[in-house]
Amino acid sequence: MSARATDNLLRTATEQTKPFEIADQLLDHSAQVIPYRDVRDVRLNRVLSITALVQSAMLVLSLGIIVYLATRPAQQVVIERSSDGDRVMAVNGQAVNSGIAVGADKPGANDKKTLAREWAAARYGVDPLTREKDIEKMFRMMAPNAARAYAAVMKKNGELERESTERWQAVWKPQVVEVDRVNPYRINVVGTMEITKKAANGEQREAKQIMFGLHTIPDSGRAPRNMQTGFLIDDILDFKEIPIENGPASTLAAP
Repeated sequence: MSARATDNLLRTATEQTKPFEIADQLLDHSAQVIPYRDVRDVRLNRVLSITALVQSAMLVLSLGIIVYLATRPAQQVVIERSSDGDRVMAVNGQAVNSGIAVGADKPGANDKKTLAREWAAARYGVDPLTREKDIEKMFRMMAPNAARAYAAVMKKNGELERESTERWQAVWKPQVVEVDRVNPYRINVVGTMEITKKAANGEQREAKQIMFGLHTIPDSGRAPRNMQTGFLIDDILDFKEIPIENGPASTLAAP
């Protein structure tokens, strides 16, 4: 076979295989998958990732705060109660104002006077809407034996029945509340009681000055029953009532 014939055969074979090569190339291109994601899907994933990170950071911060609050020492605040109001005296053993000694809580004279003021207001300030609660509050501020004895006295005199029958309303105005100079556990109280009550000819007004002493005893500690004072009342001493007619009399008024 000549060389020309051989070249013709090779050319013919090449031309016959060319379509198959083109088809294989097309198949290779079609088999390649181009990855593609929606822009909205990408944005959503990003937002969710940021949200998860923020929540994780907040969770870690919350746990840290909880651990700190659970392990830190308790705060101790010392408050002085007086007729002028409550004052913070010290925080964690450090005096707020210089020159003030800070120590254990010891109820004192101001607490006794606070107890006496509260007791007198509950006893002689008569409001029909709150009278029952006021009487209960008054008895809670007394030692059990003193409360039973005073309840028997009030029942014997018919005081609560008279208040209810005559529809009393009374305003208590304290004038003097002081610790006795001789007995530090006695509180002397002076005040006026202005009463409005039902009478046959309508309303009747009455005023009287009341003087008495309250003897106090230490309680087991500050508690709601003793108005957070640390004392209870165990006796009522030297009780006096002085009627006030036509209001208080003036010494300087012309005759």
